[in-house]
Amino acid sequence: FTGKKRTFQAVIRGKFRQTQISMSDCITGQWFHHSPGKKKKLPPKFILNGAVSVFKALAPQLTVDFDGRNPKFLSPLVSTA
Repeated sequence: FTGKKRTFQAVIRGKFRQTQISMSDCITGQWFHHSPGKKKKLPPKFILNGAVSVFKALAPQLTVDFDGRNPKFLSPLVSTA
């Protein structure tokens, strides 16, 4: 991180316990166990949709769901490198 403005890093090391796991089955992102609720409101839809379209232009396989019971945004691990 020397000379960079990054503040977060995740490093995972190890090997799969099962063999023959396809990299397309490995995903990364965030999956929330509850909706934001009334006190923690999300930005307006037009802002979220604009941001998601920019991210989808960079990562077409991105899956985004802010409206469901469990909001999430996930992407195949192989496409995030």
